Amino acid sequence: MKKIVFLVGFIIAFQKFLYCEEVVFTNEEYKEKWFIVKLKNALDGDIDLFKDKNISENNEIILKLFYKLSDKSEYNMVDFRRKIDRNVDWKKMKAVKFSLYGNQDENVYLQVGFYTNSGSYFVTDIKEINWTGWKNFEIPKKNFYPVGSLCDWDDVDNFFIRVNGDVAASKGKINKEDSGEIYIGSIKIEY
Repeated sequence: MKKIVFLVGFIIAFQKFLYCEEVVFTNEEYKEKWFIVKLKNALDGDIDLFKDKNISENNEIILKLFYKLSDKSEYNMVDFRRKIDRNVDWKKMKAVKFSLYGNQDENVYLQVGFYTNSGSYFVTDIKEINWTGWKNFEIPKKNFYPVGSLCDWDDVDNFFIRVNGDVAASKGKINKEDSGEIYIGSIKIEY
């Protein structure tokens, strides 16, 4: 009997070891841990904590990301970034999990990624926000591609969510400006 109890305990502990998660955002967190980077032609961006029983899952506090994009197609992006733990072995990361409340703004091309200390980054494309309501995402590490010459998972220091207006602006879909809000629930990194 002792052997079975020990074996069950070992299996549970081993599973927890295999499925560790770093939480990037929870509803207890303050918005001060996040910062905004407006690239060249983006007009504005803001981040706030938000609670609304009509939008929030289980009436929890979520992140509200506001963006305003121009009709210019070069670097028409707003990055919502957060510093992350540099002591984690990011090469062992398996996936990023989060939920996003879409606003049916097909002018926005959404991307998620990790900046490195050298300025290069790993990114994946979620595509246009062509839905309204909550949608869950689980993005495997293999879906992130490098941008820049010095991309190294050992050098990761920021997680980001990018609202990108370049594609829509280059196709003439944005008339002067496009603005909106999207909402993000808990973000977890599985490794």
